[in-house]
Amino acid sequence: APTERPSASPSGYPSSPPSSTPTSSAPTQSPLAFAGPCLEEFVPLSYYSVGTKISRGGVIYECMRVSCGSYGFDPGSSTSNLWRQSWTIVGTCTGTFKPTIDPSRSPTDNPTIVPSRSPTDNPTKMPTSNPTRQPTPRPITPSPTPGRPAAGNPTPRPTRECTTERDLPFNMCLAFDMSGSVCNDGTSSDCSNCATDNFLFEFLGLATSCRDPGYDQDTCCENFGRVKEFGALMTSALDGFFEAQKEFSVVQFSTRAQIVRYLNPAEQTIAAIESLDYTGGTTNHQAAIEMCQETLLLDGDSGRKNFIMMITDGISTFSSGSDASQDAQVAARQAEQEGTFIVPVFIRKNVNDILSKQFMSSLSTDGAVFDVSNFSSLTNLRDILVEQVSCSEAQK
Repeated sequence: APTERPSASPSGYPSSPPSSTPTSSAPTQSPLAFAGPCLEEFVPLSYYSVGTKISRGGVIYECMRVSCGSYGFDPGSSTSNLWRQSWTIVGTCTGTFKPTIDPSRSPTDNPTIVPSRSPTDNPTKMPTSNPTRQPTPRPITPSPTPGRPAAGNPTPRPTRECTTERDLPFNMCLAFDMSGSVCNDGTSSDCSNCATDNFLFEFLGLATSCRDPGYDQDTCCENFGRVKEFGALMTSALDGFFEAQKEFSVVQFSTRAQIVRYLNPAEQTIAAIESLDYTGGTTNHQAAIEMCQETLLLDGDSGRKNFIMMITDGISTFSSGSDASQDAQVAARQAEQEGTFIVPVFIRKNVNDILSKQFMSSLSTDGAVFDVSNFSSLTNLRDILVEQVSCSEAQK
């Protein structure tokens, strides 16, 4: 309100005009609570059980789901929020988990509880009984992990919601890679003649065989034998866990894709998997996805969730177009638009092929790729994939 009477003597220092921009800045995020010394450092592509705590970049994380160590779930990633589905932030930390190299042989008789920066000449034997007048402030609870994306700010990948119910009806197509890289042990052979390989010619240096000793011409190599074993194991595990109606189809692919069996119960599916005959050839993921979609949409119940589990070992090398990788990605996005969730499983033996895994992540519906490259953790992967099928894409 204006003054009733004007000042008798005006000020010699009039106020300046108001600023055009406010002086206060945007509010800062709540700082994380200090959780103590750093724990064991996170190792990518390692199995972590629920409840395990690790540190990364000065922050401690706790594993909340069995997919914690899978490809694309690195905690604190700055390129994707996918990790928030499996990890929760505990707080900040300092120091390292590494122990001292040479511990003291003769420990002191009077160790201090908390070492001071400048030790006193006369240390106290017991801590003070009087509490401090300045206690540490109440820790701030870390911000919760996000659920559904906020309106107007969609996440790069769909948010997934999980259910613990075992009556979730679904259909699944299992696509088996039979390309040459599955059996060629790192050579350039497409293994298309595995059935006629001659071990004598290979011994004489006249031919390169893709067959492993002890395997018939239908299975060809240990790697593909384990692929069939994994497929049968997963079918049995999913069938045993879920009580609702579910059916499985089987597709094999290399240069071309072929429907081995349309949607059937688990028992017939396992029999079809065990009778697969290795073919060799190039890798055509586009044809595999399209052929799986045919089995799911032709005989599938529209009320069920559809999945494609693509068991493969490398980048696309063949398609109906000029760019095999791009054609595969287009086929994957089309399948997703039709309601199918794609789960890639990486099965190359003893090879840490980051480029291949990145490519398969681009085919995955949620970016996750499951790795069984050493075939030593099939039981763990079974549990992870059971959870994967238990989850569905959040409605937008």
